[in-house]
Amino acid sequence: MTFMQDNFWKYFLPLHFVQALAYFFPEIAAQLAPNAPIQFLTQELPALFPTQTQRFVDLLAQITLQNGQQHLVLVHVEIQGYQDPLFPERMFTYFYRIKDKFPHQNILSLAIFTDNNPQYHPRQYTYHFHGTTLIYQYNTFKLLDWKVEELYQAGNLFSIALQVARLALERKKQNQDEWKFQWLKELLQRLKKEKLSLEQLRSFLYLLLYAVKFDNPQYRDKMKEELKTAFLNEQEILSELIAAIEKDTFEEGVNYGKELGRKEGIEEGIELGRKEGIEEGIELGRKEGIEEGIERATLEGIRNCLALQMNEATIAQIFNVTIEYVQNIKQSMTS
Repeated sequence: MTFMQDNFWKYFLPLHFVQALAYFFPEIAAQLAPNAPIQFLTQELPALFPTQTQRFVDLLAQITLQNGQQHLVLVHVEIQGYQDPLFPERMFTYFYRIKDKFPHQNILSLAIFTDNNPQYHPRQYTYHFHGTTLIYQYNTFKLLDWKVEELYQAGNLFSIALQVARLALERKKQNQDEWKFQWLKELLQRLKKEKLSLEQLRSFLYLLLYAVKFDNPQYRDKMKEELKTAFLNEQEILSELIAAIEKDTFEEGVNYGKELGRKEGIEEGIELGRKEGIEEGIELGRKEGIEEGIERATLEGIRNCLALQMNEATIAQIFNVTIEYVQNIKQSMTS
């Protein structure tokens, strides 16, 4: 699994949103009303941005403070390896469309950059035309600017996630497999001190097993053994979760489906093109093959998530489908 892929962030950010807010904006988190739930406006962003691509992830949340005021928090994550030259303008577009939709609420914006280019860090949008000038600045966090040890905040689970994400960017150290493994072991010891829910344990399993890539695959097996030792009281749950991960529950399954569909679609299209003597056959085969591959991988991923008793709304958000679609699959599994 590629840690920075959008499906994982869609799952991880809402689950750890309060701690993420405390990490980046502690003064705001300290003012949250304790009994007011965070409302994730999952249906608002697609309506505001119907042509959105999948190279980044957005989360729009409505928070309530102790004084009763409500505010909006927009968290935007740029997927690793993708750099958008129009990013500042896009951030401004987010702002004015959300402000137009919610005119009486303040908007707190944050862009998280997870790429490995130290020169890429857009911080503001500037517009100027014959005396008309606009400057829009937003909060940013560049993961590459921090060392692993600098990211940790005691008692904050999200800081551990950032540490693992930073490890995933490391490429140049000697004996880097052993260095990464020792770091992951230390982070695992910190996790042991936290009271993790099943859902939180699941999210960090993905981090610890698949966020950081090893040149030597034996280190991944060593990491599994460390996990089993650390969570002796959750052996059965742990085995089930690892098994589900191995079945590519999230992005790896989708990526595999895309690649399989692309390959089969191209081959089918080429064959059709040969038979009919037209180039349209290649494009038709590619399109149908990709769509079929994605559909198969999505279906398998949803089934795996349901088997782990994940929340239906969360599953729908991860795979960009309706709750009704998830419920239909769940019903077919029990019939």
